[in-house]
Amino acid sequence: MSGLIFDLQTFGKRLRQVRDAHGWTQTMLADTMGVGQGWISKLERGSQSHMQADTVVRLCVALDVSADYLLGLSDTPRRAPVALGGGG
Repeated sequence: MSGLIFDLQTFGKRLRQVRDAHGWTQTMLADTMGVGQGWISKLERGSQSHMQADTVVRLCVALDVSADYLLGLSDTPRRAPVALGGGG
């Protein structure tokens, strides 16, 4: 496997769709994430090529969406429920 495993344009398009569905502006998401609005704009345009894994996780938590969806690996936007606590 060579190159990126996900398409930056798809990531940006899906990020914007989910943000819009929440009724959030780029500034609102940026404030929630503790980043600048311009950075969110670059993500949505697919021009921000460097991103840490924890950033993807923080976006997913803030927007209640799966990482697989944002990364274009799934067409299901909702995160699967996570069972917390010890097993029986």
